Amino acid sequence: MLADLRSSAPPRASTCVRSQRRGRALTVTLAIGIAVSFAFLGTGPSVAVPAPVNLWVADLALDKVIKSEAGTGKQEAVFTKGVKDPEGVAVDGKGNVYIADSGNHRILKVPADGSEQVDIGFALNSPKGVAVDGSGNLYIADSGNHRVLKIAGGTQSTLAAPGVIYPTGVAVDSGGNVYFADAYNHQVFKVTTGSTTGTPIAATGLNVPLGLGVDSAGNVYIADSGNHRVVKVPADGSVQTVVGVGLNHPSGVTIDSANNVYIADTGNHRIVEVPGDGSAQTTIGQDWDTPVGLVARGVSGNGQCSGSSCLFGSS
Repeated sequence: MLADLRSSAPPRASTCVRSQRRGRALTVTLAIGIAVSFAFLGTGPSVAVPAPVNLWVADLALDKVIKSEAGTGKQEAVFTKGVKDPEGVAVDGKGNVYIADSGNHRILKVPADGSEQVDIGFALNSPKGVAVDGSGNLYIADSGNHRVLKIAGGTQSTLAAPGVIYPTGVAVDSGGNVYFADAYNHQVFKVTTGSTTGTPIAATGLNVPLGLGVDSAGNVYIADSGNHRVVKVPADGSVQTVVGVGLNHPSGVTIDSANNVYIADTGNHRIVEVPGDGSAQTTIGQDWDTPVGLVARGVSGNGQCSGSSCLFGSS
């Protein structure tokens, strides 16, 4: 999403000079042709609290996926070799982590048991998003190839939609419906269970939608990056603002089983939590550089994931 788009991208492709370390600037020209600059100050937020769930965050400029531990806020990098420009992350019910390793044109699987990471190839080109459903099927926003893939049992199929140019975020709900954002068409598509063709959801006014999340009720959350907001879209197609002030090009959103919303506020180099109970939003963790994709995973008494957060990836 924020990494440079390669030669297969359409003529309106974005360009990016990304921050390599804290203290340098990130300049991005989005698909809409507006150049924006993100200043990284070299310090984390002054006040930060731990999330009530585990969070995995793909930090583009750090070339890492970082896990923020539930309750403690302890942050540690997920073990990966040679990751470049990670932009999406998903976690399955067994705790395996999947990374959209955009700069290396691949999806990485990091097994929960600590065994060797697995390169999931399928001739990808700058994949920006990844999600996994309850059956372990993968969904990949293969952005540079202008398609969304489903990987089931090692078999690849394509989820189509009319006029798709550059899919970015992808999510799947508990019923197996798949959602993906097309940043250049300013649309979000839904592919219903059993189908391979998507149709636009009835959400208007989007401007470079990037990351997606879906809650247990099937409400779709969109990181509407060009409008500097995160919105919620129920089944009736109404667009409800979750956060509309203070964000700077948000790129990712995820929801836990308690309906807490977590936002990768990329331009402000922070993760924001919007509690489901309506209390004040907070900043999660510290020392993020360019957070892009993220996923929440609820923790129950036995340490396994609980509720809808088992299923979702985000970017």
